[in-house]
Amino acid sequence: MTASSNMNRMPRIASVRGLAVALVGAMAILGCGSSAPSLPLSLTIETYPEGPSFDGDQQNAMLVAFQDGEAGQWQALTGSKGVYHATLTQERYAVAMGCIQVYPDSGQRLSNLTFSYLTVRDNPDIKLTSCDGMSPRVHLSVTVNGASGGSAAVAAGATNLSKNAASGAYEGDVVQGEPAAALVRLFENSSDSTGEPSRVYRGPTLDTTADQAVQYDLSSVGAAPVTEPLSVVGRDPADDVEVISFLINDRAGLSTSVSQQTPDAGTAVDHYSTVPVAAGRQPDDLSEIVVLASQKTASVGGSTSRSAFVAMTNPAAATLTLPEQWSADPPAITGISPFQVSVTFPVSEPILQAVDYDAVLLGGGASHEYFVYVSATWADGESNVTVTTPDLSNLPGWTSELEMTSDSDIQWVIQRSDRNMVRNAPLVDGWRIVTNVVSGSIPASVQP
Repeated sequence: MTASSNMNRMPRIASVRGLAVALVGAMAILGCGSSAPSLPLSLTIETYPEGPSFDGDQQNAMLVAFQDGEAGQWQALTGSKGVYHATLTQERYAVAMGCIQVYPDSGQRLSNLTFSYLTVRDNPDIKLTSCDGMSPRVHLSVTVNGASGGSAAVAAGATNLSKNAASGAYEGDVVQGEPAAALVRLFENSSDSTGEPSRVYRGPTLDTTADQAVQYDLSSVGAAPVTEPLSVVGRDPADDVEVISFLINDRAGLSTSVSQQTPDAGTAVDHYSTVPVAAGRQPDDLSEIVVLASQKTASVGGSTSRSAFVAMTNPAAATLTLPEQWSADPPAITGISPFQVSVTFPVSEPILQAVDYDAVLLGGGASHEYFVYVSATWADGESNVTVTTPDLSNLPGWTSELEMTSDSDIQWVIQRSDRNMVRNAPLVDGWRIVTNVVSGSIPASVQP
């Protein structure tokens, strides 16, 4: 489910990444096979606190549960250093995971419950992103010189650094020992560092074993971004459109936007911008180009969006075709104590290779998240798939803090993802995905 190891690969769209598009959180990263293996089948479930790259150390989650068959009893699993085992005797099964993220700076607590609905044709080696175990962090400080007359934006890996008003340096914390290459962008005509930069610099991977302070002089490093032709097929006159270019390198921990365009209605989309070799681009860097078309939708109190993605090792002219419009009904709250919700996914045929479905609910004043994932094999042959989150309150590891509360509005997103590679495939040259998203909210006043 990653946007760099990509949440499936899921979108890493900057301006709409929050609830509206990025459903990754603790979603399962899974692939699907072409035929069903014989039963019984052994499953291995691994939980990673630092996902979604899944290259760090596993760590037990607060709660991991398993359901063998659609009507089977949910049972808690016992893990060892983040590795769990289960035996599957039915074609369909489900996995749930619960954890609580604690942010030490603010003291905020965010509970997370993930429900993944799978079949024997999915990869039996399941990797889940649990809540961040708050691995040791190091502090990075980047001073940008040669940027007079404009504003700069600095990222280290996937972390956007913030400008320290006192020192003028760009600062932030990253996981100790994790790769983090720097990307510096200079905007001459933007005070908020948005739009298309006038100069970019892709720096070397920083040493994150200890706190670091580095300096870059944009008068001697970097170059103007290169532009390539872009054609968009399927744009509706009523669409609000964004074109976003990312530079991705999983090995260097790099996953950040290069440029963003928001053309006015009726204005043609004809190019994208990215980092050239002269600005430090490396042979294994990838450009990921995203076109997002969205519309407000009064019927669900939110919006609908369509997006298309392509990844390229060597930037070139590209054509992105938006999917047809798709809609889904709002989730239905079916219980309060315990909190349960039903989500219906309208199933449609793939354009590329395989379609799977995700949903997320955010409530309790943004302190509770529920994720639901339905694999392509689970949805195969169905016209609609409805899943209802189970009651896990009787299982070891459960705490009432994991449960969604109905004392505030609940925001929701339902997403359809159609890609030309399996969900857990690494981002490579030629990777494509198209998505449909429907979002809205359930006001506290109408909840049971």
